[in-house]
Amino acid sequence: MLPYFFINLIFLLPKILYGSVINDSINFSLIEILGIFFTPRLNVWGHTWFLFCLFIVFTLQPIWKFFLSKPHSYWFISTFFIIMSIFPINIYFLTISDLMKNLIFFWIGMLTYRYNKLIFIFLDKWFKFLILIAFALSAIYLYVNDSNFVKIICSLSIIYVLYMIPTKVRITNLKIDWLARNSFLIYLLHWPIMLFTREILLRFNLPHNYIIICMIFTGFLGPILLIYLYSKYFISRKKIT
Repeated sequence: MLPYFFINLIFLLPKILYGSVINDSINFSLIEILGIFFTPRLNVWGHTWFLFCLFIVFTLQPIWKFFLSKPHSYWFISTFFIIMSIFPINIYFLTISDLMKNLIFFWIGMLTYRYNKLIFIFLDKWFKFLILIAFALSAIYLYVNDSNFVKIICSLSIIYVLYMIPTKVRITNLKIDWLARNSFLIYLLHWPIMLFTREILLRFNLPHNYIIICMIFTGFLGPILLIYLYSKYFISRKKIT
């Protein structure tokens, strides 16, 4: 739970500092604070709802362990999660609606890890066909993006293509390897940095397109710089002491 609070406190800083110009500024009342914690999707932490989902998913680890111990029920459980994803109920308390939509991906990930050898053999045999499916469904999803079923199949095909790429392409570039290992942290840090850039540049009355370009660059390069400085000076110094 600590990473969830830490990351979200970072996300709160721009909204506190620029509350007068941000649509979702914070009112530090007891009701709003409770709402932030219990319905994060509807409040200022909406950008990091997935962190709360991950926290709940991992606290339910005994349930997943029980499900995985019952191979004969895999099809039933998978079907149940697919139905929940296609027909979610809008319950924003504790991000339940998001859990209903996305538990299928977490479940498929657990099954992939459990049967990784068998799945690898299958994906390796049908890899080219899987790429075609991923591209075709991505094109279809542009026009029917309100279909949860298409989204599930499209997402799974793309995920498995990405899953197989390291086995098909040998990545020897250390910089690309470093970016890959830190990609999730870059993703977490990009939004507050982009927001900070936007609010600063808006004060100079720059054209909107220029601001967007600067936000993209700082949103990518800013987190990389912070992670590099942190790993170089803080972690290395900590190892020395």
